[in-house]
Amino acid sequence: MLAVFAEELIDTKANRGVWDHPFERQEPVSGKTVEDAVESMDRNLEQVVRDAAAQIGRFLACRR
Repeated sequence: MLAVFAEELIDTKANRGVWDHPFERQEPVSGKTVEDAVESMDRNLEQVVRDAAAQIGRFLACRR
């Protein structure tokens, strides 16, 4: 299964994007059931969200 997530930070005062990044992760499904597919999607999404949070944290730390 493939998880794709795009994140964008917008400076609302300037009304423009200041950072954006696509995140993608693919993990194989371990079985053939719907439950196996959902578990794979869940693992993919969890990792993508962790990666996004880390990237955003680094970006914001550089702006301080």
